[in-house]
Amino acid sequence: MTKGMRLIVLDEPTGKFLSALRSVRHKAGMSQRETARAVNIKKETYQMYELGLNRPSLERLMRLAEYFGYDLSESVNYKVFHGKIQPCSIKRELRRYGLSYRELSEQTGYTRDRICHSVRMNAKGSIKCLFAVLEVIRQEQEMETFRRKYCLK
Repeated sequence: MTKGMRLIVLDEPTGKFLSALRSVRHKAGMSQRETARAVNIKKETYQMYELGLNRPSLERLMRLAEYFGYDLSESVNYKVFHGKIQPCSIKRELRRYGLSYRELSEQTGYTRDRICHSVRMNAKGSIKCLFAVLEVIRQEQEMETFRRKYCLK
């Protein structure tokens, strides 16, 4: 894991946690300064997270969630951070989502050649971004299915 790696995607579990950061801290009876010290960051940095003006790195997100006992196990960020997403399985994931390399290229902005090269070389940084996009697509597909099932607009 690269230190300071940026947040992969602002998916639902991550978004809920970050938007509830202030209330989670209040429930724990902590000040911003105490919380910042506990997770080894500056108070000003933590304030930016609470205000939504900045997002924590992947490592800091995991430290905050662990400190407050918040379950992020369904988050793409958690899966990437803990190595639960394996780069070699991207071909299987593409089939699962019914996507071609061309369609994935359109979604990610990566060229088809770069995607293929990343898969062959197990280029972990590129693959993590691809998986994040795939996860967002999956969540959107699930929401669309839910909307159709319950006739929501």
